[in-house]
Amino acid sequence: MSAAPETARDPVTAALRTAWSGRPPGPAAPESRPPDRRRWPGAAVALPRAPHAGLGALLDLALAADPRRVQAGVRLRRVPSAGGRYPVEAHVLHGPAAWRYDPVAHALRAPSRRGPGPGASCAVMLALNPARTVWRYGPRSLPVLLLDLGHAVGALLAAAAARGVTARAEIGPPGRTLAAEAGLPFSDGAVRWPRTAPEYPMAVVRLDLPPPPSGSAPLDSPDGLASAAPDAPGGAVPGSPRSLDGTVPGPPAPPGGTASELLGGPAAPAPCPEWSTTRSGRLPTAPVAGADLDMVAAALAALSSAPAAATIELPPVPPPSAGTLLTRHSAPWPHIGGGGAAVPAAVTEAAAALHGTERVLAVHPREVPDLAAALAERCCGQPQVSAADTLLLLLGSPDPAPQAALTEHVSAGLAAHAAWLTATATGHPVRPVGCWLDTVLHTPQGRRRVLHALAVGSARQR
Repeated sequence: MSAAPETARDPVTAALRTAWSGRPPGPAAPESRPPDRRRWPGAAVALPRAPHAGLGALLDLALAADPRRVQAGVRLRRVPSAGGRYPVEAHVLHGPAAWRYDPVAHALRAPSRRGPGPGASCAVMLALNPARTVWRYGPRSLPVLLLDLGHAVGALLAAAAARGVTARAEIGPPGRTLAAEAGLPFSDGAVRWPRTAPEYPMAVVRLDLPPPPSGSAPLDSPDGLASAAPDAPGGAVPGSPRSLDGTVPGPPAPPGGTASELLGGPAAPAPCPEWSTTRSGRLPTAPVAGADLDMVAAALAALSSAPAAATIELPPVPPPSAGTLLTRHSAPWPHIGGGGAAVPAAVTEAAAALHGTERVLAVHPREVPDLAAALAERCCGQPQVSAADTLLLLLGSPDPAPQAALTEHVSAGLAAHAAWLTATATGHPVRPVGCWLDTVLHTPQGRRRVLHALAVGSARQR
């Protein structure tokens, strides 16, 4: 299972081979830790949470931070993320406007005029902010970034199904097209602002929600989808950046309270986030930089510049309940092993329905100790996998082409998320394992690379 030499000419293959090579990421410097969300200037539009109806509840079930769960100072979210780094940025497109979603505040910010786009009037555009993940995973970042994207897509599709909303995901449309629809500046394969980490548009989930009422701004609708919460100190014109000393150029934001007021008047400029600060409110003294970030950024820019790759819809299966979406979480390792019972077939079937039967493999480590030991050596420092009651392996091509790498990793993340929800509904604790070092198995269908896994425990241990 040795890594291929790093001779690839295309940046995606080079970044994947480096990730699989086993080169360690090194220590994560606290002074370089990126903030876990963007800070946008201007007033916020607070969203209601489930069980209320509408887009606010859907986003709460999919992407929002859980108000009750904090770990090591990080507000954990509904959607899982490798290392709690949360690199997926969400931009909400509704009617004629585009908004930036703040998952911690569960609010919309920085509205701009939406560009032309196909399909449903409502959509959520997803972009990757790689600096957050590279800070922790270094050269191993590209695969886990793409898996995080798959989990975010899966979370949105599952939340839509739970709310009875028809949805479909488009993976890999040109980034320039996605950025234009979201009203964002795009150049050199990314959405870029001065002195702020770029992000790379990678996917969009289109939702068949009704458009906002004629003559009103997005979300300013009678069912209470949004209310204003002007919590940005000092105020700012939507889309204007803060300076490094915290002052705000330009006139203040319109006072008051409605989404219509926030969008009133001429079209807002392309929004720009505030200068990125740490959780303490200070600027990182040494922002993430270097060869690893450059390598991963080049790979994402290449993927973001490629033509559309895939459209995904959930298969016609019973939707998850809102309760399942609200209770899913990554279980601690002691809850994953020791029971010995196999997971229900429905968990494997949920993954296979999205990723393909031949690319999903359920392994019971106690029955195959040699394989379990080999897997434990290759999962980036998580030897507990060998003691899991079940390992659900999501497989892919051993040496994928760039676009295949994107679709296979997103598919694996999406399938893992579906299996996770099924396991949660049946009372089985689950823990995702997303980092794998050149792990290629010989299966009856040929050589297959381990892209992702779920470690699943017995229901009686929960």
